[in-house]
Amino acid sequence: MPTRLLALLLGAILLSACSKTPVRLQTPNGELLGYVDEQVEHYLGVPYARPPVGDLRWRPPQPVEAWDGTLGAQENPDICVQFSVITGSLTGNEDCLYLNVWTPAEKPAKPMPVMFWIHGGGFILGQGSYTEADGQRLAVREDVVVVNINYRLGIFGFLAHEALTAEDPNHPTSGNYGIQDQTAALRWVRDNISAFGGDPNNVTIFGQSAGGISVCAQLASPQASGLFQRAIIQSGPCVGPMSSLAAISKLGAQAEASLDCDSAADTLACMRDKSAEEVGNTLPPDPTLGFGEGYTFWWPLHDDVVLPLQLMDAFE
Repeated sequence: MPTRLLALLLGAILLSACSKTPVRLQTPNGELLGYVDEQVEHYLGVPYARPPVGDLRWRPPQPVEAWDGTLGAQENPDICVQFSVITGSLTGNEDCLYLNVWTPAEKPAKPMPVMFWIHGGGFILGQGSYTEADGQRLAVREDVVVVNINYRLGIFGFLAHEALTAEDPNHPTSGNYGIQDQTAALRWVRDNISAFGGDPNNVTIFGQSAGGISVCAQLASPQASGLFQRAIIQSGPCVGPMSSLAAISKLGAQAEASLDCDSAADTLACMRDKSAEEVGNTLPPDPTLGFGEGYTFWWPLHDDVVLPLQLMDAFE
């Protein structure tokens, strides 16, 4: 590479790095350290729920705890555990319930509308930090606050099991953890977005592919009632049968046996004690047991709590 061209490239990189001005923001949970770039404040990797690890694996998301000091929010968070489409191997981190926020540095007089993006990927892969989902341009062009999220995927986000269903009498269901993550992030928006200049009463959710189906699920879920005002389904229809709790519970029994937990005194303790790698490699990323009860893979499922109606019935 010619010396002059190399110097220009290095100069551009240094200029880009220098243009990112640190910015601090106080939220109800604690102070964030983000940065300003091209007239937009970036807050990346903001926790919206407690890490779903250990005893919190396969449980509904729990509210994030407040932190002391200043939390760095200048780097994209780890992606949720999934199979890489490039290597075919497991990648990501169970500690992945984070979101990114972009808000104009120059705030208008009134609170800004909020755009809440849900990524696609068939509920087995994807992340809120996709380059094409970067909210910077949308924020500065439209004077909106943009939020992108991660949510649990695959076996971590949609496993159902009879023991999980019976574990909490006040929440008699299992599976749909990824959908509940999305709802938890919407609650975070309701409680926190004012600090970013956003209007919690003017929230639009939108998503593509599995993200579009997720929008359908949020529209249909009683748990998400009142958390948003508008919805855009970019693809992924609100039609077609969802899996049943009974059908996905068959996968749970298969996972239990594959993890050598079927003879354990405490099945759930055994399954939660396994490493993320062991759990992630237990079943293929898109297992099927047939279509007798609808689609029986890692997908939102029809239960009596999170999604009490089939999506197509919920909109009649």
